[in-house]
Amino acid sequence: MTTTFRHCVQAFMKNRPFIVHLLLILLLHTSCEKDSGLPDPDFPRIRTGEGTFVINEGNFQWGNATLSYYDKGTGRIHHDLYARANGEELGDVFHSMLVHEDLAYLVVNNSGKIEVIDPVTCRRQGTIDGLASPRFMLPVASSKAYVSNLFGGQISIIDLGSYEVTGSIPVPGWNEELADLSGMVMVAGVETGSLYMIDPLSDELTDSIYVGHGPVSFEKDARGHLWVLCAGDWMSGTGGALVQISKDNFRVNQTRLLPGFGGTFSSLAASPDKNTLYVIGDGIYALSVEEEQAEAQLLIPASGRTFYGLDVDPENGWIYVGDAIDFTQAGKVMVFDANGNELDTIEAMHNPRGFLFY
Repeated sequence: MTTTFRHCVQAFMKNRPFIVHLLLILLLHTSCEKDSGLPDPDFPRIRTGEGTFVINEGNFQWGNATLSYYDKGTGRIHHDLYARANGEELGDVFHSMLVHEDLAYLVVNNSGKIEVIDPVTCRRQGTIDGLASPRFMLPVASSKAYVSNLFGGQISIIDLGSYEVTGSIPVPGWNEELADLSGMVMVAGVETGSLYMIDPLSDELTDSIYVGHGPVSFEKDARGHLWVLCAGDWMSGTGGALVQISKDNFRVNQTRLLPGFGGTFSSLAASPDKNTLYVIGDGIYALSVEEEQAEAQLLIPASGRTFYGLDVDPENGWIYVGDAIDFTQAGKVMVFDANGNELDTIEAMHNPRGFLFY
């Protein structure tokens, strides 16, 4: 044994406790990093109540739909979370998103699927395939959901345990949002101008209510009545309207016409107290539902911007608006207070159409 080698052995024996301790620390650190579930070092720390998911629709047939996350504390937006977490693109036309029992459901319209992810890590937990053209999803039980479709004249029934389509309910034409009202599921029938009522216990269509041209979106007010946004149609000169449906007898309580002749409206949202409704027209309009006969007032002028998505933070009442710009380049997200004052402008991805406050 050479002198040098003997000294190395003696040094190792002398410092063995320290070296073992160091190795244990490194092993523990590696284990913690692995268990953290973060796909990359720059992945956002997503915590309940601290941020907003942004639904970037993408361009039709470009396959560039993306999920972003806006951290309200830092003011930073993180892009392309699904692809970063799963190593593949989300798909074509990301239409809507919801969280149900600790899982997030990403409805990807033109890809005919719903991706199920962990909302904290954004890692895929499963995929619901076999959908014609999914638009919105509504859980109707702990393990069952309905999904509306652009084509096919049907509401799909989903088993949330197996991620399988287990059946369908015939509903005429193109259908958009779904809402629960006094134990019944209301379906917005865009082409027929009617709301369709489905009994979630029997999965049967039981009745319909005519509300006006192009019902697309729902919100409940402070009393639990359902407001329906009828979009209107500029081609036929049919104006938009907000229609209130009674939670007690499913009848039309009142109709508030929206300003402008033949304008087209979209994206109904409500204030945290549910007493003010917001819609996109040629700007953002606000309507007090507590004041009888009140008319919608222009709150935020478009001023050359292309307002495409709208929602309201239920915690602070801030109004989030997506600007699609020209529907080709990456868009922007603007944040306003309840008085319409701009608080922030954020770089988004392509066609930001919706938000989920998580």
